[in-house]
Amino acid sequence: MKKFLILSLIFISSVGFSEKTRKFGVGVSLGVPTGISLNYFLDDTTSVDAMFSYDFEDFFNIRADFLKHKKNLFTIDEYFIDIYYGAGVRMKDKEDEVFLFGPRVVAGIGHYWKSIPLEIFIEAAGVFSILEKTDFDFESALIARWYF
Repeated sequence: MKKFLILSLIFISSVGFSEKTRKFGVGVSLGVPTGISLNYFLDDTTSVDAMFSYDFEDFFNIRADFLKHKKNLFTIDEYFIDIYYGAGVRMKDKEDEVFLFGPRVVAGIGHYWKSIPLEIFIEAAGVFSILEKTDFDFESALIARWYF
């Protein structure tokens, strides 16, 4: 009975979804940083992305990016692969020790299912901190989002 209910909820949530109606995604990021990932599509090719996280070195991270998407760029084993790239800002804070703020450049690659509102991708970013001290960080993560 449990399996039937779960499958029914997944089916009901995906019925009537088209790629154009999937505007807001919520998910989980595993990597550096690990946290909650959000994405909102402004149109078919642009979105605003944010993440709230707490990484392995006891740092709290907040970031926001403006992204451009290239959908169905190429195919691997009948799966269409999408890419995106963009820029934004990141704030990184450790209690009473270090505060870092600066621009961020990001790129990612992944798959966006058409049959269910799910996106799974990997991303990499370089962050150049300019406030409180100058620093460069490299971030990468595996991210999964469910779209509404």
